Amino acid sequence: MMPIAIASPDTLVRLESQLTALRRAIAELDRCMLAHLPGEPATGWRGPAREAYAIVLDRLRRNLIEVRACLVQAQALTAAALAAGEES
Repeated sequence: MMPIAIASPDTLVRLESQLTALRRAIAELDRCMLAHLPGEPATGWRGPAREAYAIVLDRLRRNLIEVRACLVQAQALTAAALAAGEES
């Protein structure tokens, strides 16, 4: 892949800001996933309601993991663009 030439100092500032925002978003998502994801339903739940709850909770966890992976990828790409811009 060819390096990206970033001529504008304003672009570097925006990339640094974006990188900081991505790091904060990842950290916040990690905190939320650890602290706020609901657990198993109440013990009184049985049958279809319990199964539906488990399905939705599993889907939520998978979606949050996917969002985190996208944020990490965006962070890596932004860092690479910033490094390329600082070299030019």
